[in-house]
Amino acid sequence: MIRKLALTTLIALTLAAASEAREERVLRTRLLEARPAALRAVSAPGETMPLRLFDDASYVAVLEDIYDHPRNGLVWRGHLENRFNSWVLMVEHRGALAGVIATGNRIFRIRFAGAG
Repeated sequence: MIRKLALTTLIALTLAAASEAREERVLRTRLLEARPAALRAVSAPGETMPLRLFDDASYVAVLEDIYDHPRNGLVWRGHLENRFNSWVLMVEHRGALAGVIATGNRIFRIRFAGAG
């Protein structure tokens, strides 16, 4: 099943401690078609999945852990290959996909935009 997702990239305007408020602003967005089943295809720690977020933002996600959620969902956690202090978190629930990808001062948010 293919679902449309809105991919929003944000940048932190300030580096803040956990107790301080963070200001973020949207730089750009795009709609894309994603296949949530691709998360399940990468099922062993160390396996990789390409992420083409924008023309100038392509990464390779490396799986660290994958969890089946008891209510028809999946949690996929990892990091970006060759990117120090990066992380990837994706959640699939009943065919809808959402996630956050962070590297350096770039944060990409993936959200479900409805069936398409």
